[in-house]
Amino acid sequence: MTAPPLESVRPAGTESPSEEGHASGKSGRGLNLVAAARPYFGLIVLTSALLSVLGVVAMLHMPSGIYPEVAFPRVVVIAQTPGLAVKDVEVSVTRPIEEQVSVVLGVIRVRSKSVRGASEINVDFAPGTNMIQALNDVRARMAELGSQLPAGTNTIVERQTPSIFPIISFVVTGGKNPSALYDYAYYDLRPRISRIPNVSYVTVQGGDIREIVVEVDPQTLVAANLSIADVADRLGKEHRLKAVGRIDQGINGYQVIADTVALDPSAIEDMVVVEKNGQPLRVRDLGRVVISHEDRTKAIRSDGKNAVALTVFRQLGGNALSISNDLNLVLADARKSAPAGIQITPVYDQGNLVRTAVYNVRDAIIYGALFSVLILLLFLKSIRATLIASLAIPLSLLISFVFLYLTGDTLNLMSLGGLAIAIGLIIDDTVVVIENISRHLAAGETGDGAVDRASKEISGAVIGSTFTTILVFLPLAFVHGVIGQFFQSLSLALSVSLLVSMVVSLTIIPVLASRFLARRAMPTTGPIYAVFANAYEGLLRVGLRFPRASVLLALLMVIPVGWLAQHVKWGFMPDMDEGAFVIDYWMPVGTSLSQTDKVARRVEDILRKNESVAGYIRRTGAELGLYATEPHRGDILVSLKPENEREHKAKMQDIMDDLEKEIKGAVPELAPKLELVPLIRDQINDLSGVDKPIEIKIFGPDFNVIRELAEKAGQI
Repeated sequence: MTAPPLESVRPAGTESPSEEGHASGKSGRGLNLVAAARPYFGLIVLTSALLSVLGVVAMLHMPSGIYPEVAFPRVVVIAQTPGLAVKDVEVSVTRPIEEQVSVVLGVIRVRSKSVRGASEINVDFAPGTNMIQALNDVRARMAELGSQLPAGTNTIVERQTPSIFPIISFVVTGGKNPSALYDYAYYDLRPRISRIPNVSYVTVQGGDIREIVVEVDPQTLVAANLSIADVADRLGKEHRLKAVGRIDQGINGYQVIADTVALDPSAIEDMVVVEKNGQPLRVRDLGRVVISHEDRTKAIRSDGKNAVALTVFRQLGGNALSISNDLNLVLADARKSAPAGIQITPVYDQGNLVRTAVYNVRDAIIYGALFSVLILLLFLKSIRATLIASLAIPLSLLISFVFLYLTGDTLNLMSLGGLAIAIGLIIDDTVVVIENISRHLAAGETGDGAVDRASKEISGAVIGSTFTTILVFLPLAFVHGVIGQFFQSLSLALSVSLLVSMVVSLTIIPVLASRFLARRAMPTTGPIYAVFANAYEGLLRVGLRFPRASVLLALLMVIPVGWLAQHVKWGFMPDMDEGAFVIDYWMPVGTSLSQTDKVARRVEDILRKNESVAGYIRRTGAELGLYATEPHRGDILVSLKPENEREHKAKMQDIMDDLEKEIKGAVPELAPKLELVPLIRDQINDLSGVDKPIEIKIFGPDFNVIRELAEKAGQI
């Protein structure tokens, strides 16, 4: 089927191009899309409406988070073997893993850290490596190694992406005892939260993990000519659920299970360890069985009380806003059935920051549309022309969301920032077009031809200015490394929205103007416009009369730029008040968990007295994210109240500076090793693998010599 000629589908009441527009179609240079689009007015309006609806749907279904979905060429392996000494961890855990993962294709460096009971291995890959395949290769190698690691070793293998950092943290306090608190958090809350869509996994830290301890009397053991290993081996064989055979009866088959699992300590006490002189020697004859808990390797506190911290991690590409909303519903339901005395308190929710960023873009759209309406109304003095121009911002942004969704982009601080920047540029294209159309109509021209001529005159300038702006931001998409992956999202959002805006300004806006303005008399621009126009004309005449002075003045304006470059702060991310920061602290190496916990409680006292602090989670022997942490270090995730509720409405950086000074004065043990870092910056440093702008790494076979050299290097 061929399309009908434009004349045959021209709506009634419009002039033929041969009457007025034909002559104008050949006059001047420029691209005239209006004449071709005008006959399809209904189709254009319907398409715009459908794309806008799709834009709303795309916006609601786009993944959201603080960062773009960047892929860092690093895989982290965490191996936990509780109770194993540092030397044993290094020999039996760290080195075998290093040897196993170092042969994976694309590996350029393997770094490790061994602490008591845990090992952390960072596997760096060459840039451009397929990290999904690399992750699968590392996991395959770890699966091969599994049987060679010490019994009870648990391993976690994850890519280094923003999703390895928790998006929501909350605490559970109260309860009968730390064991009951942990049981409720692990066996009740954790499964509920794990079922929320887009949640990757949930970690539970703090409390006491129940265990049954068999305490054997050494003298009785020697008298029975037994070792502790004999008792452990016997209990391991007896305390188990084992399939021992099957029975076929008729058409049915039955599995035979031997269930010797003890259900309480008394059942373990009755287990026979060995027979001596025909008499069974039971566990109770050798010692006693008590219910206890695992050795505490970490301390978690909040609001001055022992707590269990639950941290929620989102899936790669998951929606932080959706998780936040669903989690609030789950926790509200959990509070209704929680055991007496247990409180569930949220501390940090990344969804609030994303929600604020979305609201800021929304406010920018509203303010941009409002100011453009007022200014256009002031200069054009036409309500219809103003309303037509005001459609450009929401229409361009909604259509942009469709293309961003199709390209796999997400709603993050960078893409939302790109859209916020684009708002002023979007309305700029539309104002240029609608102002030129209004000027032609105010000059006495009427009909479609006037709109055609006005649009054609300005089309080259609109296209040129749009592509000039895009070319300024386009190179950001080709920057390599961490910075490039972040700015690709900003560059894409800005470029897409500007291209959409250009098409809207050159097609939809003139078509609407042709339908609703072309046959109406437009008022003159008026005295306000004349004042600005005359002032501009006067400056232009002076500049043309003295061209050398004008060029010299333009060059002199570069001088302040050089001064600003020397005095403006530089950094990867701007200082933001995200309402949360991290306090990292270290005690001297070898400090016990109890002593570190005692010192950290004094920091808690300072935080509780601060009127601007909404809540905190203090970890000792653990950290935010995937790390193997020693008992002498930890961190505190501090959440602040909204800015309007803080004491003196203080900024986050001012609060951090005051707290740092107060903590160093009140807790001198931590003064040399204390850092307060905004949460986002802390996570970016962890993602890049560099905590400081400059890091010096010293390698060698003798650990004591390395430590001595490191201390000397730190004093340089």
